[in-house]
Amino acid sequence: MVYNYFLNLNVVRQLTTNRCLILFASFGIGIIYATLIKNNYEYISWLIFALLPILFWFWVKDNWQTSFLSGALFGFGVCLFGLNWLYDAGLYFGVEYHWIILIISLIYLLISLLYSFAAILIYYLFKLTLHKLLFVFGVASIWFLLSMSHSHLFGGLPYLQNSYILINTPLSNLSPYVGSIGVDFIIAIISGTILLFFYVSRRNKSIIVVSFLGFFMLMIKFLPYQFTQEKQDIDVLLMNDRISMQDKQKRAVITDRIKKYIKISKQKPDVGLIVWPESSIPNNFYNFYKNDLLPLIKQGLLKNVLLGTYTNDITHELKLSNTILSLADLKQKYNKQHLAPFGEYIPPLLRDIIYSDVSGDLGEGGNNQKPIKINKAVIAPLICFEILFDRFAMQNAKDSNLIVALSDLSWFKGGDINIVMDKASRYRAKENQKFFIRADNFGNSVVINDNGKIIKQAKNEKYIQKKIKLKSGLTPYARYHNNPLLLFSIIFLLFVFFLSLKAIFKKSN
Repeated sequence: MVYNYFLNLNVVRQLTTNRCLILFASFGIGIIYATLIKNNYEYISWLIFALLPILFWFWVKDNWQTSFLSGALFGFGVCLFGLNWLYDAGLYFGVEYHWIILIISLIYLLISLLYSFAAILIYYLFKLTLHKLLFVFGVASIWFLLSMSHSHLFGGLPYLQNSYILINTPLSNLSPYVGSIGVDFIIAIISGTILLFFYVSRRNKSIIVVSFLGFFMLMIKFLPYQFTQEKQDIDVLLMNDRISMQDKQKRAVITDRIKKYIKISKQKPDVGLIVWPESSIPNNFYNFYKNDLLPLIKQGLLKNVLLGTYTNDITHELKLSNTILSLADLKQKYNKQHLAPFGEYIPPLLRDIIYSDVSGDLGEGGNNQKPIKINKAVIAPLICFEILFDRFAMQNAKDSNLIVALSDLSWFKGGDINIVMDKASRYRAKENQKFFIRADNFGNSVVINDNGKIIKQAKNEKYIQKKIKLKSGLTPYARYHNNPLLLFSIIFLLFVFFLSLKAIFKKSN
């Protein structure tokens, strides 16, 4: 029935006129949007305030069919370049080309449908809302729910969060209160207000201007507050390397890398924490530990080393786990909880279809793992794209005084993933107001302060060293996450829906 309706000649004829422009613009805005997220255009990023109102106008201008399609094309534009790494991972592990294309296409479709659903909600909100100010807050609520759904349903894929655009602007300073997804809510309110400014009469414009100024005055008043307290200082040293996916399988290359790491670490015995990247020892960790590392640990060396490797975990049927551990105490370890599809596990529904010979998935870590303690540092560990999970990172960081992430970005072969990881890391530091350090392979190891500013970054150096502050305490976001905004959004949309039905009922009588 819906299929026949879309094939109706009048609908097709209408879509070939001005609606084609609307759809093309929605797709273009999606691509521009993703470009702003994935690149450091500090001043151009403010264009989002011009783009979103236009997008809202496109969504609500004509009918639900146009809204559906424009939302889908916007979502497709946003995620178009987000899953390249999944293609490389599939080829690396032997998935046939046509299966990779099919899987990525399905993920694109699901994400696009999510934006379509939000677009239809905005369209009907526009039709039902009695007052345009209610429409603005309704759009913000829908946009907020969209951001939460995108983040949680798709595990951060394709690692594009709307608020990343504004990491270099004052609005990102709201993240200790509302988190990065809450900043999306603020983006939508400001964008909707700009749209409203051009929509309402001249008399009402002054009210909007006063409200806008009042909002920014409140923001300036509350932003500087520090919720976490400084306890102690500690020197940290982060390794930085560039070992490709292929070279990680060569024992000679890995042996040389470990020798280099050992040499640098032995030269820095007074450093409080030394961090080696993810998969520093990609295989046979216990052999390396017994033969090369344990004798040095017994001499009092390497006692402050935290590294990423693969370990056998008997609780997961002897599967290998992607692990962060302390060399001084192997019982202090963290097994990765959010595994990358195809790179670290095979989705069960696809295992028998696309793999003829399955070597086995990595073991998934439990959700009750404790922080790792090295000297004065109580470390909240994250591995690679776990950085993108704001709620997960916040829960890990609650009982810690330092956030440490180990990444292996050789899947991406460099490129704009480094920018995205930097933005996500800066938000995690801001949200929790704690220092964030990241040791990378094939990336740029960084030290980020509690205000989300990069204070040290590796370029071509083999390592970087920096004194940082260990901080305790919780921000409002760390205490409540997005629960207040989530509750507000749901209640507000139900309230608007109730008012609209009431008005329709009165009109019919």
